[in-house]
Amino acid sequence: MIKMFRSSLVLFFALLLAGLAIAVAIYYSNFNVRFWPLYFCFLIWLVISGLIAQIYTRKKLNKIVDLLLVECNPQKCLAVASKLLDRNCDVQGKANIRLNLSTIYMGTGNTEMAKKMLDQVNVNNNNKHTVRYKSVYYNNLASYYITTHDSKSAREALEKMSLALKEPKVPPLLRESGFHLYNSKTLLCNMEEGNYEGCEQTFSVMLDKAKNNYEKSMCQLTLGKIFINNGKIDKAKMALQYVIDNGNTLYAVEEAKQLLIKI
Repeated sequence: MIKMFRSSLVLFFALLLAGLAIAVAIYYSNFNVRFWPLYFCFLIWLVISGLIAQIYTRKKLNKIVDLLLVECNPQKCLAVASKLLDRNCDVQGKANIRLNLSTIYMGTGNTEMAKKMLDQVNVNNNNKHTVRYKSVYYNNLASYYITTHDSKSAREALEKMSLALKEPKVPPLLRESGFHLYNSKTLLCNMEEGNYEGCEQTFSVMLDKAKNNYEKSMCQLTLGKIFINNGKIDKAKMALQYVIDNGNTLYAVEEAKQLLIKI
């Protein structure tokens, strides 16, 4: 993971060289330290250096993710995240970045680029890495088809997502969160087909549990559509206005404005 950022690699090798310099200085000093204990201490420092670099990298990644989830600024997030593709050589790293980029492109309303990112992810291998992101791939694919009003293809993607989540190697937390997404996407498919039963209650609960501005804005947009269908125009206006006020540069803001004009 530390390969994603040059600064992470610089930090790792700087810590490593510092530890090596100290070890050499101690070995050639008058402290009468034997080679093997010092060697094992250096190996421990190697692991510690890697952990420090990993923590640093994770913090940098969180800042990029916050551009979308907290600031609701997919364009700025895209400008930073797209550069990471050129800095990663391993297949798993590129696959994870492309999955994230597909989500970001959906946030900008660029469904064509979102699909292009997904088409470059290979989920046919059954290695331990593919198992982890296969369900994410099908979730994002379902989102694309729902946005492009192809509920049949979306349901096919959701069926594959369900099968992927049931694989034994999937971590329990990923499985739990994945099935929550599966249920919400299934309701969105129902809405596309004109069936709004149970949608208001489910998305109201999701709104209460939303952890960031992105999730809240997307829930409010969906609730706005549900309220319009249910004839609750005042509630629909409040939900859509929330998206406009808090969605920043999300494409959902434009969609909310168009819905407000219609009602």
